[in-house]
Amino acid sequence: MNDLPLLPGNRFSDVTCTNFIVPRTLSFKNGHRIIRLPRFGIGQTYKPNVQLTEDEREILTNFQPELIYGKVKVQEPRKFVPATVFYDKKVLRFYGYFKQTVYESPLEYYRVRRVIIYYYLEDDTISVYEIPYKNSALNQGLRVRRHRVSKNDQNESYNWRDLNIGQNLAIYGTIYRLCDCDQFTREWLESEGIEL
Repeated sequence: MNDLPLLPGNRFSDVTCTNFIVPRTLSFKNGHRIIRLPRFGIGQTYKPNVQLTEDEREILTNFQPELIYGKVKVQEPRKFVPATVFYDKKVLRFYGYFKQTVYESPLEYYRVRRVIIYYYLEDDTISVYEIPYKNSALNQGLRVRRHRVSKNDQNESYNWRDLNIGQNLAIYGTIYRLCDCDQFTREWLESEGIEL
């Protein structure tokens, strides 16, 4: 069966499979709604491309040999608080600019346009707002609406670790240069161990 090419009519369903339950991905924990990625697909088939959760990654990074070779430490479980509650209304604000090429004027090659880049910690979304100038005749205001912005072709989105003063941020073909940040952003990044 495995030697047959992947063409219609050459694949047969498993007749021994009797469980076609759709896995549950939404649940509650300590009164908060959480999303769990399914480990098994419909019919309890294993899904090998599921990523590890934060707790599983923490267990792998904080490996303690005494848990295997010695007595098990009794630890009180930490109270679960989802990221949407913990980081609610916490926003990192960066000041930057981008260069717009000018084709109409022989006197200038590009214009420097100032922007404010907001990074929302609760859901890893970004929005870009251009500071408006009166009588400039340019499209100004909201340049990028709030959503997750992918940073490469592998569909990885920007994280707060990717943002720092002096970095270039490529969003939809426009290169934004981060120049400064507000006081809260500076304190928060330094508390997370990032040097500005």
